[in-house]
Amino acid sequence: PGVVRRLEKPDDKGHEFELASGHRRHSACSAAAQPFYAFVRELTDLELQDELETENRNREDTAPMERAIQYKKQLPSYRSQEHMSSAMKIGSSTMSRYLMLADLPNEVLELIQNRLEISLDAGCTLMQFILDPANDEVFQKNLARLQALKIKLPAKDVLKLLREKPDAGVQKQKLTEQTS
Repeated sequence: PGVVRRLEKPDDKGHEFELASGHRRHSACSAAAQPFYAFVRELTDLELQDELETENRNREDTAPMERAIQYKKQLPSYRSQEHMSSAMKIGSSTMSRYLMLADLPNEVLELIQNRLEISLDAGCTLMQFILDPANDEVFQKNLARLQALKIKLPAKDVLKLLREKPDAGVQKQKLTEQTS
């Protein structure tokens, strides 16, 4: 079973409980139209965050994006990012990287087949690229080009193509034609 806490009032979707642990189990039960059983506990925000962190830390296959989203959601429960890093025993630079990954724009995420395939390094590299004003024109052109395809691509391809200089593909094509 999972662990939930009762919300003071239903959220905007009408949910009366907040899930502390058992997220994957809950998703599987929902997909299979099966009941999901959970213990109802009174938890403070920090206790709830500790449940989330413990569940994910004990799982080896937690994707960086899952952790990034979780950490970003948890951050307001702590005094600061440094306090959160210390409480979770995660280096401050690693925590910064996860929080940066969580800030990938939705317009980028919508291009990706499986968001869980985004690596911490590749996601942070793209975010650093996006945050540099000198790259804005290249990023916007590449974003528009990928959006025009109206298909989802593997994460590594999207993250690479968004940083590519617009004429890089033309140069590759000319080189291929010359060597053929």
